[in-house]
Amino acid sequence: MDKLTTLTLGSRLISPLLFFNRTSEEDIARILHREMGKAFPDLSFEEVRLAFGGARQEFREARKRWAGSFARPRVAVPADGETPRVVFLGRPYVVFDTALNLGIPRKLEELGAEVFWQEELELDDFRPLYAGRYNERMNWHYGKRVLKAAELCARTDGLFAVFLTCFRCSPDSFLISYVKDIMDHYGKPFLVL
Repeated sequence: MDKLTTLTLGSRLISPLLFFNRTSEEDIARILHREMGKAFPDLSFEEVRLAFGGARQEFREARKRWAGSFARPRVAVPADGETPRVVFLGRPYVVFDTALNLGIPRKLEELGAEVFWQEELELDDFRPLYAGRYNERMNWHYGKRVLKAAELCARTDGLFAVFLTCFRCSPDSFLISYVKDIMDHYGKPFLVL
């Protein structure tokens, strides 16, 4: 018996190619409307435009809430009995997938650590000093976020980084050495898994 090697979805899959950083919201709505119109011919452009605009605004607000969920510790190093703070660095599909992260974030929480993901840090206004040398070489969005978060962790007492990586992923093979260099520069221990 032949095994199914691909997922056959035919007309049930809508998969437009979108460039969120280089395309206006109006143009993205047009692309979505054109693709969705194949499956839903009665769907109006205005419905798609309003739905996409609302979803994008909700996403932006959620990112602001995430970034506000972490507050820098006020003490230099957690004293005995204080909660250690750990920031997971990496792509969301690795950090949040329990099969890929092996349940490590939950295990650390069960051991009493306060666990964050890099997007919960205030990174937009953070200006790296040492990691900036790697930003110009980094073409990947999450790679840049990992570098900024790594330096913020390295410069923040009582905050420790765990980099969950897919080693065979080309960007991660570069990032591992960059993160190691950043942490070594600041003399901060970290973990790569």
